Amino acid sequence: MLTTGTMLKFAVEHNEFTNEKYFCEGSETQIELLSTGSATETVKARILNWTLTTCSIAVDESCVVKIENLPYLAEFHWTTGGDGTMTVGPDKNGEPSIRVECGLMLPLFVTRACTYSGKPTLLFKGAEPANLRAEGASFSIVNNVSGNCSATAPWDATFLAKSPVGIWMAKE
Repeated sequence: MLTTGTMLKFAVEHNEFTNEKYFCEGSETQIELLSTGSATETVKARILNWTLTTCSIAVDESCVVKIENLPYLAEFHWTTGGDGTMTVGPDKNGEPSIRVECGLMLPLFVTRACTYSGKPTLLFKGAEPANLRAEGASFSIVNNVSGNCSATAPWDATFLAKSPVGIWMAKE
């Protein structure tokens, strides 16, 4: 059984903002459990770190994707078996936000600068390794500096548990 203060580490297997065709190959996130939950209490956690590296856009431009407003709060909800959902929301610094800058010669020549914000819900699959999946989780534009950003950025991603590896949810 996991205890309050346990650090969960997940690594990216797939990460894409589908309508903009942003792809990121490397990522890690750290989640600290704030409570372990019960039959009447939601499991609460704080997302402390979320890094995205080696990002590009489908038109062969390099991109820098920055996660803004960390840390985030997260709530895990049991659904069935060892599975559930994780809903991500704001903590002290505002809503979960992603800033994307793309260009041929970053940081000198930026052709696209967009900031998106949202409160995504990810699917949690209890297994060894456990995984978190975003399937079309929606982020909306909050800052369109370059003028060529989409109004929304649906997000697809799969994260695999690295530590601990085997995690399951239970209804108690």
